[in-house]
Amino acid sequence: MVLIIIIYVNNIKSRSLQDKKETARKELEHKRRQEIENKVIDSMAAIMKDRVLFTQKIMAGYTGA
Repeated sequence: MVLIIIIYVNNIKSRSLQDKKETARKELEHKRRQEIENKVIDSMAAIMKDRVLFTQKIMAGYTGA
């Protein structure tokens, strides 16, 4: 009877540890995904800014400014 209880408790601890590892893995994966998304957004913003500046230079050239 005691042996069964010990095995049961160890099984619960093992599942709990696995759940914690899985949660940590998912959180890390989410964080990495967020970092990549932020880099993509920053790159897109920089490209748009460059396009606006380029367009402004072209328009300034046409107006003679």
